[in-house]
Amino acid sequence: MFKKTILFSFMAIAILFTSCQKEETLTSLDNDEAIDVTYEKYMQTQLEDLQTALVGVSDNALINEIIRSEVSKQFDGEDNVLVKTIIEKASEKGVNAVEIMQTHVDSKGKNIDVEKLLNSFVYEGIQCYPQIYIPNFNTTKSLNSSPVLISDKIGLEDEEIEEYAFEGMSFDKLKSVNELKVTKSSSQNQLVYVVSINERVDENGVTIPELANKAQKAANVYPAYLGWYNVINLGALEGWTRGGPEFWVYNHDKFKGQLSRFYTHSSRSACTGSNWVTVQSYLFTWNRTSLGDYAYTYWVEIDGGTTKLFTISAKLSDAISISIPINVGSKDDHGGGASMYFPEFWLRTYNTGLIQWRMKNY
Repeated sequence: MFKKTILFSFMAIAILFTSCQKEETLTSLDNDEAIDVTYEKYMQTQLEDLQTALVGVSDNALINEIIRSEVSKQFDGEDNVLVKTIIEKASEKGVNAVEIMQTHVDSKGKNIDVEKLLNSFVYEGIQCYPQIYIPNFNTTKSLNSSPVLISDKIGLEDEEIEEYAFEGMSFDKLKSVNELKVTKSSSQNQLVYVVSINERVDENGVTIPELANKAQKAANVYPAYLGWYNVINLGALEGWTRGGPEFWVYNHDKFKGQLSRFYTHSSRSACTGSNWVTVQSYLFTWNRTSLGDYAYTYWVEIDGGTTKLFTISAKLSDAISISIPINVGSKDDHGGGASMYFPEFWLRTYNTGLIQWRMKNY
């Protein structure tokens, strides 16, 4: 994820969201797409070069064992492993993965300095972490075949990812690199390593924590808990090469104040169809004396990019409207939001058309 705030000229571009709860308007206050294009081109080049380098270790039995073992641990809740972890674990076993990758790219006549490449996943001073993600890991991990490596396409929207044919690379039995197309459908029967940017760690490579409970129930003061959520249209929010969704859940009062920004994530299978993710976690403190009976919750699926300023305009009730500024990544997807009314906030299912959720009874 990238957190670099960039100032732009103020030109509003309105996008209308329709919700089963309330109508809201999302307005962008940033109007400079050149920054986004530069970011996309830079990161795409880095990922494709890393894909080429990682092919060099994709037929190494020890490294493949490390990859599958580490992925099975789901260190951040998803079927992935950071590239730096692969290199560290291989080194502990006496294998220099960087050297193997460098030998491979040199043999292919590629002008890639692997050591330098691994240290170059930085944009506007912000460090991010490349990973290998394995879609359909539970069904493909036992396949007796060389993995096929693809690199995520930074510039594609999530819905475009669903239909895109990726350029895959794989070693054949003669140790030659084969190029082949990989789609969402074909990945169900192939062992696919997706080289991508991890969206669940911070600038230090540490997983993002949930909020700690800051309130105890008292007179007219209640801790509000997110109980469960379900993603209605996952393909619109997170493409199949990017694993499960990661969300910032913004919570505001009727005075436009931000009560909290809550982080949550899940695997793809856990949050779709009839499956609901059980969260049961603290969101914010609802002080009815100072805040009244209305609050507003808004969902953003995290995809990173440069930080942009948006304003959400929404009606909490017939008499109360708010306009809330939030900073989100330029590649993030807006899941929509809904107002919550205290006397019934744990009794309702909130539905934006993309995401639905229920609150836990306080």
